[in-house]
Amino acid sequence: MMAAHRFLPLPITVAHALAVAILPPIHSDPFDRLISAQARHEGFTLVSRDRHVLSYGVAHIAA
Repeated sequence: MMAAHRFLPLPITVAHALAVAILPPIHSDPFDRLISAQARHEGFTLVSRDRHVLSYGVAHIAA
């Protein structure tokens, strides 16, 4: 299904891990912090309805 929609996996890099470390402690879920940091670092738009995730200032589309 991912290939049919031309989605590509995004590996977790050292730069992403370092980006997580500088996020303020808004969210306690480590995965949500990671995807927020990845989106910010890569300049991606994040689709989420989690208001805590959206507080990180990442470009987003409210779901």
